[in-house]
Amino acid sequence: MKKLISLAFLLCVFLQAKAHRFEWTDNTGVTWSVFTYDDWGVFIEGCSQTAGNLVIPSKVFDGETEYEVTAIQGQAFFGLSDLTSVTVPESVTTIEDSAFEECSGLTSIIIPDNVTSIGDKTFSGCSNLESINLPSGIKYIGEELFCGCTRLSQLTIPSGVTLIGNRAFSGCKSLTNLTLPACLEEIGDAAFTNCSSLTNIVIPEGISFIEEYTFRGCSSLSGVVIPSSVLKIKYEAFSGCTSLTSITLPEGLKTLDDASFCGCSNLVNATIPSSIDYLGADAFRDCPKLTNIDCYRDDADLFENCKANEYPGYTYVSAFSNYDAILQVPFKSIENYKNAYVWMNFKEIIAIPSTIPTGVTSVYANNANDNSWFMLDGRMLNSRPTMKGIYIQGGKKVIIM
Repeated sequence: MKKLISLAFLLCVFLQAKAHRFEWTDNTGVTWSVFTYDDWGVFIEGCSQTAGNLVIPSKVFDGETEYEVTAIQGQAFFGLSDLTSVTVPESVTTIEDSAFEECSGLTSIIIPDNVTSIGDKTFSGCSNLESINLPSGIKYIGEELFCGCTRLSQLTIPSGVTLIGNRAFSGCKSLTNLTLPACLEEIGDAAFTNCSSLTNIVIPEGISFIEEYTFRGCSSLSGVVIPSSVLKIKYEAFSGCTSLTSITLPEGLKTLDDASFCGCSNLVNATIPSSIDYLGADAFRDCPKLTNIDCYRDDADLFENCKANEYPGYTYVSAFSNYDAILQVPFKSIENYKNAYVWMNFKEIIAIPSTIPTGVTSVYANNANDNSWFMLDGRMLNSRPTMKGIYIQGGKKVIIM
């Protein structure tokens, strides 16, 4: 027992000997709080300056030894709303969590390329920050890193970044364009929520999931490219993207979760791949302009499990709220869709042109003439069709636009 107490005492003495706190005043009169630890580095914990242009020193002195500053402590300058600019020295390699959070007056910050780690929420709430150059060596965009940076309009994500954290750019309503690096592997929940000026986004190959709320409320988003690597689009990932007019979901996608495109009020065209296994409730709810849906799935049984689970008092909430849209499906599956749960509600179900067998070129009936119109399944119409689609007249396919 005595040996254990002695070892614990020696360990405490050893740790205390390696840790050192002191204050140092530079030649401008600013007093800096410093913490040093041999294995961790030399941290700036704060200073006496609370406004204006802040220049962090590269070296500090405790009266006996000069130290090179290597890091900025978490929350070191939290809430200093009167700071307007910050210069970080070349000696720094690490900026910890929330170091400049809620510095609402900050308009610019110079970060050296030597920095390889920037913590979560470092610039969260810096509502006047307009632009920033991120160091090329960072691999991770932290959670809420730029959350609420409402004036941030220019940003380049370094090519080596593999992860964008939850809510990293949430509320960056002045951000118009952003290029995601090719090596990106993960985008966190709500990463771009309410980036209302963002117009286009190309999601790189290698992303497997588009997380909940990722682009919710991106009301200027008119162009989205989703790669074939994406397996699941989660809850409300694109809800409220009111400028989106067309979406092509890639082959390989398995799950389109609940409300994923809910409230995309200008969406006209949607393409659903043959690989889809699940279409969530309200996936396309409140999309009143949705007039063309191409579903490449051969089987029309996508919603049969919903029907099987019905019970008194239970009402299935469909993926769709507008059944006036033209539903185009594989030619061989038309009748199956017309008799399938949920799909049967669409007023017009026709064949996707590319799935029509090349041998189907004409349809004849005893009471027909050259001006007669036919559906692709051979049914004769009473007059020229008014709905968009592919028909047969005079032995030839005709597309009504």
